[in-house]
Amino acid sequence: MSARAYLKPIALVSIITALALLGDALLYSILPLYAGSLGISTFMVGVLLSANRWVRLATNTWAARSFARWDFSGIMLAVVLLTALSTAVYAFPLGAALFFLARIIWGACYSHLRLGGYLVALKASGQSLGLALGTIQSVSRLGSIFAVLGGGLLADRFGYSWALAAAGLLSLGAVPFVLRLDGSDANADRQGTGTAWDSPSREQPHGSLSAAFASTAGLITHLVAWGMVLSTLSAVLQERVGQGAVLFGQLLGIATVAGAVTAINWLSTLVVSPLAGRLCDRWGRRGPFLLATLLQAGSLLGIAVADGIYTTIGLFAVFFVLTNAQKVFLDAAAGDAAQRQGAGAVSRYNSWQDLGSAAGPLLGYGLAAVLSFSTAYVLGAILLVGVALLGTVDSGRERRVAGAG
Repeated sequence: MSARAYLKPIALVSIITALALLGDALLYSILPLYAGSLGISTFMVGVLLSANRWVRLATNTWAARSFARWDFSGIMLAVVLLTALSTAVYAFPLGAALFFLARIIWGACYSHLRLGGYLVALKASGQSLGLALGTIQSVSRLGSIFAVLGGGLLADRFGYSWALAAAGLLSLGAVPFVLRLDGSDANADRQGTGTAWDSPSREQPHGSLSAAFASTAGLITHLVAWGMVLSTLSAVLQERVGQGAVLFGQLLGIATVAGAVTAINWLSTLVVSPLAGRLCDRWGRRGPFLLATLLQAGSLLGIAVADGIYTTIGLFAVFFVLTNAQKVFLDAAAGDAAQRQGAGAVSRYNSWQDLGSAAGPLLGYGLAAVLSFSTAYVLGAILLVGVALLGTVDSGRERRVAGAG
């Protein structure tokens, strides 16, 4: 069945995710900047920003079982309400312990949000799976764009607490969209987490990637991009420009600058993700992934040695464009496996990604404390080159790898 037939549920799930992501995206942008006033150490910032990813190592499997057992719409409604609550907690100086608990709750919620999007997209045919996944990624990140731009301005003008309270309140706007969901469009695996879909994707000559490689690459790329770089971006910019910078003749606070640069990540996905989906549907997963990863490593090396603010921002922009394309290529490869093996394959792939994303902030801030952010970025570039080289020898065939499950 074509992705077009599922345009409505794809749109609904994307909007729901976009609204749920408001608080999470804003935290990455402004929590490092206000940590001191909240009584949180730099190391604790890394712990908080990674905690929601560590918990997903357990809750990804839980999410697959939840969707197999319970109503899709009911799950999504519960997730939206808990997401808004966990975001609102950060608006008050409640201490690191409650902040940590809120991140755990948000992580469990995101396991369900993400798998819900996959379950809708996987109903598309193999020929348009990449486009379906790219569309969901594109639309869902509208919330992140709004959060880092609008939230950064709110934080600079009215304070940290007002910005987080607004994000929590706006997250509740997802409720009407949840009520329009039809669970029959997504509950494809009611008998368990391992049943394959009826329309397996067609193997693309010289262009496929194995499920084992997709999981390995997901671990490394999320460690570097979605873990280390995204969580340290605000701190890197603050280190280079101080409390503000003059951009295009305007003096902007560091929260606004960091929010604008982070927004490039989410803004680029609006165009990049659907195009990347079409590209890998036509040319396969392997070639586009290898090219994007090597160029991504080069841009990260450039950030490590750059000193001008415009150069730094430009290289971050290139890095984010390549990162968003790369994610679609890997998601499509994992989707190929899921169409053969069922939702369990996606759950395992997501867990490897989350392991990388969870370790990334700890690696970035840990290396910065001992050495420097530039050193951390050089190491990240080396890891990306390594995974690209590994991809050149991947057979694209399924095989058992110890620990892959």
